[in-house]
Amino acid sequence: MDGSPEAESGPDRRQALACSYCRIEKIKCSRTNPCENCMDRGEECTYPLVKRRVGSKRDKPRKALEERLARMEFLLQLSNSENAATSSANREQRPEFSTSAQSAEMQNPESQSPFSSAMLNDSGEIMDGISTAEVDPLKDHPSFHSQMTQETSHTLPPLPAPTLTRPQHLTHHTLPEGVQDSSPHVECADLLGTEVGWEYHGPTSFLSICSIPGIAWVSESSGEPGFFETAKTLVLNIDSRLKMRRNLRRETIAEPDEDTAWKWCKAYFEHSFDASLGLVSQQHFETRLRHHFAQRDVTDDDPAWYALRNTVYASGYRLSSSNMPYSNMFGEIHGQAWRYFEKAFSVHTELLYCDTGLTAVQALTSMSFFAEGLGSPSLGYMLSSCAMRLAQAKGLHRQPAQSWNLPQAEQQHRIRLFWTLYILEKHISYRSGRPSIIDDDDISCSLPSTQLADNTTYTDSFIYIVQHARISSRIAKQLASGKSFRQTHAKILEVIQELNTELQEWRDSLPSFLQPDAPTTRHEKRPRNINMYHVMYLRYAYYGSVMAIHCILTHPWNSSLFGSGQTAALHSHISISSHVVVNAARSIILDTNAIHVDASTPIWLAFYFPLVSAINIFIYTLKYPALPTASSDLALLDIATGHFSRLELVSPDIALPFVREIARLARATVECVNKVATSPSSLLRPDLQAFPVTPPFLQNSEDNTSLKEDMLELYSDNWSTMFPCLNDEFPRNY
Repeated sequence: MDGSPEAESGPDRRQALACSYCRIEKIKCSRTNPCENCMDRGEECTYPLVKRRVGSKRDKPRKALEERLARMEFLLQLSNSENAATSSANREQRPEFSTSAQSAEMQNPESQSPFSSAMLNDSGEIMDGISTAEVDPLKDHPSFHSQMTQETSHTLPPLPAPTLTRPQHLTHHTLPEGVQDSSPHVECADLLGTEVGWEYHGPTSFLSICSIPGIAWVSESSGEPGFFETAKTLVLNIDSRLKMRRNLRRETIAEPDEDTAWKWCKAYFEHSFDASLGLVSQQHFETRLRHHFAQRDVTDDDPAWYALRNTVYASGYRLSSSNMPYSNMFGEIHGQAWRYFEKAFSVHTELLYCDTGLTAVQALTSMSFFAEGLGSPSLGYMLSSCAMRLAQAKGLHRQPAQSWNLPQAEQQHRIRLFWTLYILEKHISYRSGRPSIIDDDDISCSLPSTQLADNTTYTDSFIYIVQHARISSRIAKQLASGKSFRQTHAKILEVIQELNTELQEWRDSLPSFLQPDAPTTRHEKRPRNINMYHVMYLRYAYYGSVMAIHCILTHPWNSSLFGSGQTAALHSHISISSHVVVNAARSIILDTNAIHVDASTPIWLAFYFPLVSAINIFIYTLKYPALPTASSDLALLDIATGHFSRLELVSPDIALPFVREIARLARATVECVNKVATSPSSLLRPDLQAFPVTPPFLQNSEDNTSLKEDMLELYSDNWSTMFPCLNDEFPRNY
């Protein structure tokens, strides 16, 4: 090919540019070959070579976006093909519901509507919990590996040898060297937020330490650049538990025999946390269960009862089998319980979009509580949100009108059902750092009555739990919402003081056997209607709220909220809050030895509060590594490490090496400071002691003396009695 215009086009094709003769003469060219001017004048008609246009830099982002979209389309098609193979078979042998159309649909799975199939398969990856050795078919597909390698190789540093048994979606923070983010909204959502499998974690989440500012602060304070990998592993670990790993099974587990069903129901009502709150009336449930077994040949056409019954089976089986050896616990206990939960979950769409009553709200709420168990995927946020929407649709958040003519028993049932759901939804929302689905200003529902038929009152821990949940809701709204981050420094301090006072008043209202700082032995004298879960929840919830109120000041990566011109008064408040937070965290860690760990143990008890406490002790140790209490705090981090090792002993599937790593970093930091402080050169070079030895609030200050005394006296609790060396942490006359 000679590159001439004749070789590239015919004589009748117009050229892109004028010919050389016309360009020289500056006359209009017909741009034919030859052009009319050259033919009239007898000139040789030649055209300049046209260089092929090379894509400009502006095209590169578009090209990258198109390539990214193509990869996502490929993954979506591949995932849909896997889902189609699973959803095309029979949905389990669940009861045929009332309409003939539904019955025909269940008998012929290929006629199922795309809508119902999408609802069931929308979770993406689903976890069944039977065996940690199961491999996700998508993960094993060679094309998937090649696509994911191309997509992540240019954005994510290589991971070390994998220590997690769950699929790892590489979706979080890349932290290039020297890059720091000072955004006041510290969220674990900094990068790659559109990736498949990514989950949002807001500023109140315990994963805020894994935000870019949090990672930068820890790396700088500890001198450990590898903390980024530790934080990333934690995020991947947590995110992998928020969704199921595989689709619902095609085959279902059979209904238990009558004796087994009654055994599981007994275990549920005697030992489950949600039953102790009164979510399900034992009398009504048992009456309906008797009727269910009496109608052996009659198909049950109520999806709400079907879901509730199977969720009780799942919880009851898990509770009644909790004495099995550790090696079998999560493989057999949770695996079998999950099969019954799958049956309940299979009617999720009917619960929301078909005609149902309050039993549907009970079923969704009980499913949320089941998902709070250690062995389950953490589906509680979505399930509780759906349950709350359905409850609002039923008007449970409103006080029943007199014109409804509801019996007193029915009114109390509605009230307790709503507030039980409220407790769970508010806790999960705050724990994840996500907004709650209900505004407290829309609630007019009263609290349950504590008055008996003879006009006497009884102690109901449920009332105290609801009161705390409302305080927790105000904490989230006033200190963790988008609006709260735009408050002035003075307003933030004022809100902290108000919430702190409200929390203290609530604590003072608790009876002696429910006081957070009461010795564990005193809990044995509690009334019969007070469940041990109630005691531990109130204890942990109180200390958790203490940390929640003050963490906006104590987390160093929140410093950008207060700007560069921080006053001495603000520094004093930050130091006081640091001590308040660490004392609350110490109290929680000291109680971990009383936690019985099995497949039904709630996440808040065995996982969330201990992890938050370990993180706050870690932060305090890095901030003040030269304090006399540093050695005791290191011991507490070792206790926390031991607690999470117990969880790993129960099942490697929930292993959490993060606590072990932060304990190691804290110890290395304290040892480094002690080594510098005792070296001979430190006597000649005071500048080597870069770490603060004494928090500023221990220094003399007449302005905030009363506030210091109130705060320290309020949250000191029994910490110093547990570790005698801590009596020397602060002057006794302080």
